Amino acid sequence: MLDPFFRGTCFELNYAEAVAHEVTAHFKVALVGVRFDDAERTKYEDADGQARSHRGWLINNAGVTPEPFGTFMAEVQTLSEGGEKKVTRKARAYLSAFSRRRQVLANPVAKIDLVDSLVPAVRLAERVIVFTERVDAAIKTAETFRSRGIRTAAIYSGLSTETRQSLLEQFANGSLHVLCAPKVLDEGVDVPAADLGIILAASQSRRQMIQRMGRVLRRKQDGRFARFVIAYVEDTSEDPANGAHGAFLDDITNVADDFVDVGVVGLGEGENICKYLNEFNWIGPIPQAKMAITGQ
Repeated sequence: MLDPFFRGTCFELNYAEAVAHEVTAHFKVALVGVRFDDAERTKYEDADGQARSHRGWLINNAGVTPEPFGTFMAEVQTLSEGGEKKVTRKARAYLSAFSRRRQVLANPVAKIDLVDSLVPAVRLAERVIVFTERVDAAIKTAETFRSRGIRTAAIYSGLSTETRQSLLEQFANGSLHVLCAPKVLDEGVDVPAADLGIILAASQSRRQMIQRMGRVLRRKQDGRFARFVIAYVEDTSEDPANGAHGAFLDDITNVADDFVDVGVVGLGEGENICKYLNEFNWIGPIPQAKMAITGQ
């Protein structure tokens, strides 16, 4: 209703301007790759091959718009709701293969290993938000942190409104240290104390990735940096080498106060990532309490 009234977007503020004018927190980013095991790689390549084949057919034979990805998915979804014609079957086949590919990407063993290796950084963070692709990945991540004695909960749409609200309140008041979520936290959450975001599921939507970072980019009263870990599986649709993130990564790497591409890490190789994240950065005076914690 508002968009027609204002005749479209009436003002935009990009990352560079927001940081320069202290509208958002300054931030640093670690890009971290992991690898599938052999069984996961086989499942992924099977689903990926089918998804690519059906996508090509839909673009070439059904006139589906290839980019942006959100438009492509919306058109495919519409086609999938038709009758039993070939185009409808192809649309449904693509959505099925796409879902299977996302499922494999959501739960590789290496991502849980990475989560476990980030525990030292999580302990020193004020609040942590973990973004996953699926509910089961959020639950598994929360279980991993809880097993290490960190107050953590998974929050997702399947929970009652009252439960979700209670979890958000506990997170805001510090009773919960970490929240793990698929998409329920992409919008509408304002917790300035959250200073570490762990993105375990790369979205092909630039808007969604910006929204996720926005949950952690709120200005901190003490001037500390926001920090992000963006994880991806090597040689998949999540891999920046294959074009994942695209314009989004260009946006943040050009504006971040610090950016490091860690490359692909193996089991138990998170020590250097934690060291990077735990090098606290500040705009303005460093609070004495933080000086004592970090030794700076």
